[in-house]
Amino acid sequence: MTDDPTELVALIERRVAAVRDRDVEALIAAHDPEVQMFPVLPPTRTTGRDAVRDGLRAWLDGYESGPEYDVTDLDVVRDGDLGVCSFFYHVRGTLKGGGDVDMWVRSTQVCRRRGDGAWLVIRSHESVPFDAESGQALIDAAPDPSA
Repeated sequence: MTDDPTELVALIERRVAAVRDRDVEALIAAHDPEVQMFPVLPPTRTTGRDAVRDGLRAWLDGYESGPEYDVTDLDVVRDGDLGVCSFFYHVRGTLKGGGDVDMWVRSTQVCRRRGDGAWLVIRSHESVPFDAESGQALIDAAPDPSA
């Protein structure tokens, strides 16, 4: 057994394609039935595939055009049947209610390999930095290339 990250990189690549295609079922297929998520949008915690499915559907259905979704700075650490994928994603699009979305999000996905070899997300945490003086979220804070 190697700790080759290739399968985990492919998992994130499938995520990107599924978001762009608005394919909720493809997104859900990558998650453990008991997944726990801490999304950037309310609610602050979501547990289980059904709740995650509802949240993803509401998010994707809110777009008139898009979302465009790009992952940068993907870092994968794997040790046996556990893997951690951390990255930034940039999401852009126009909402059905009007207004444009153009934001950067930090994401960490903890994955576990099942007995059949499939990798599933078991924990997901998303966040955006904030300005300490104003308390405002810095959704336009792109990754620092020098970091």
